[in-house]
Amino acid sequence: MIDREKVIDGLEHCSDRTQKRCNPTCPYNDRVFCETELAQDALALLKEQEAVEPKQVDLYGNDEWWGLVCVCPDCKAEWMSDKADTHFCPKCGRAVKWE
Repeated sequence: MIDREKVIDGLEHCSDRTQKRCNPTCPYNDRVFCETELAQDALALLKEQEAVEPKQVDLYGNDEWWGLVCVCPDCKAEWMSDKADTHFCPKCGRAVKWE
């Protein structure tokens, strides 16, 4: 898993244009292709935040709100909810999308 704080710190150092060269306190400074690695880590963090479509389990033979159970594909949490009211997994916080 990508270290979010490390990426934020690296982005703050790289975006500081008052420096003529890499800041020695940057967490990516000791690497040959530091900007490439920083960009790859930032992309990975953004992709982790993409919405996922939860699996739906129909318990009672219909999909009324009281019968629809959703399962998060990441953490496998289960919850009952109306689709219109659910935008995030209640356990891991991952954004969910509906068809």
